[in-house]
Amino acid sequence: MRLLRTELSRFWARRATRWMFVLALAVIALGIGIAAVHSKVRTGHQVQFTCSTVVGQTTTPDNPLGGGNCIPTTSETGRIDQRYKLETELGKTISGSGIALLLLSVLLGATFIGGDYVGGALGGQLTFEPRRVYLYAIKALAVAIASAIVTAFLLVVLSLAAAVLAETRGVVGHLDASWYLHRAGDIARVSAACALIAALAFAVTVVARRTVAAVVAFLAFAFIVEPALTSAFHRLEGTTPVYGFIATVLNEVAHQGGDSGLPGFHSLGHAALVAGAWATAFLVIGGVTFARREIR
Repeated sequence: MRLLRTELSRFWARRATRWMFVLALAVIALGIGIAAVHSKVRTGHQVQFTCSTVVGQTTTPDNPLGGGNCIPTTSETGRIDQRYKLETELGKTISGSGIALLLLSVLLGATFIGGDYVGGALGGQLTFEPRRVYLYAIKALAVAIASAIVTAFLLVVLSLAAAVLAETRGVVGHLDASWYLHRAGDIARVSAACALIAALAFAVTVVARRTVAAVVAFLAFAFIVEPALTSAFHRLEGTTPVYGFIATVLNEVAHQGGDSGLPGFHSLGHAALVAGAWATAFLVIGGVTFARREIR
């Protein structure tokens, strides 16, 4: 456990980690500010034209009906409630934020081990802890735990900010024990997915040895390779890694019913199983590479 505490301390001590954490808080503040501006009840309006008929008159922007002496009149169509509703919308807010937090966790996992390769710290660590598999496992565990903690903290901050927004400019609604339990489940679900994807990114970086190379490879696979594969081979739907993680954080089954909206993923359990299986596979590959590759 001493080595795990050391790795967790090293994770928090990294400047890149602190900057990404501050940036995430700034994005939350910006998002809540934008939501506050749009959280209001507005009145809808409709413009109608009253024109006298003139034979042969052509239409113009000011004379859309081709008549003479058109007079525009504005009438109200009703009140449109755009206020933020905490009871019904916080679950969607947490799930939607999960996509950005998945990307943040990829960066956290990649930069953690990537910094060790660039700085040459691994050679010194292996001098004091020569058991490579054990060191690799502890590092992966530390990345997963730290990423889950960061994600959960950011989601709690987001939820509190959303509650303040609903109290001041929106609608809170009826919040019972079941509602709080579901929101806690949403936070736990997204945090677990971020922990897994951080460990996966850690393993990919172990193979690539460079943070930039690992992140670029991950993004290329997520946004180019995987969509192309699932489009060309429909049998792959419901088995691909990135879609598994996205379906886990976006899955509405936990609080609304229905599927995740992604091809092949129709339940939270299926999506979580796929994400966990791929994370485990990449961790095994990374572990074998770490155990056999020369490290200086």
